[in-house]
Amino acid sequence: MTPTSMMPAATTPATATTIDPITFEVIRHKLQAITEEQAITLKRVSGSPVVTEATDFNNGLYLADGSIVTMGPQVIFHTGTMSTVIRNIIKDFSPRDDIHEGDMFILKCVVEASYMQLEFI
Repeated sequence: MTPTSMMPAATTPATATTIDPITFEVIRHKLQAITEEQAITLKRVSGSPVVTEATDFNNGLYLADGSIVTMGPQVIFHTGTMSTVIRNIIKDFSPRDDIHEGDMFILKCVVEASYMQLEFI
């Protein structure tokens, strides 16, 4: 895919705009760098060899609806489940406006976590 074919048109009720390819690449690389920093930090602070040695985790940035913005390259197997987990958390907490910036969720529910034993969101 080329940057222009991957670029979504940003729309508002009054206008529609397209991001130029250079701006798109700058933003894309910055978002990927943030995801890489997340992974580095998680490995540094984890005491589990599953994370520090096997790199059996994944991380990413998501939109408010749970869709993926960018994912880390660690274990792609987790990619499909993370959006489901985030959508379930949003469904459970957003009607009460209980989600705030900086919140962390620990979910241990095989049904809502799509077969994962423990999810830290």
